[in-house]
Amino acid sequence: MTTPAITGTISHGTLRPEDLIPAFHSALIALGGRLPESAWESMERFDDGTIPQTGEDLADFHEWLLDDLYGSINSVLPEGWYFGAIEGDGSDFGIFEVDHGVSGTYWRGE
Repeated sequence: MTTPAITGTISHGTLRPEDLIPAFHSALIALGGRLPESAWESMERFDDGTIPQTGEDLADFHEWLLDDLYGSINSVLPEGWYFGAIEGDGSDFGIFEVDHGVSGTYWRGE
């Protein structure tokens, strides 16, 4: 089985989009991936601070960009690997190996 260029925790202890977005984007770049063209403008706006500042527009902006990053990272991982939160700690995001245990599929971090 192929191992991704980076594995294990990428972000831990926060669910703030302001923390997750740059961590996820850095991981995507380290894996040799790219955001879809439709998300480039959103990432540029995040980087230069021209995003909505409050309310529902800001929440929607974060949600769309995080969804694009999440999908983009998963799309470049080899079979047998998963990007997401580790079971039991919803603030521990990373790249983990799929482990098919007796009770079903769960994710094992490094």
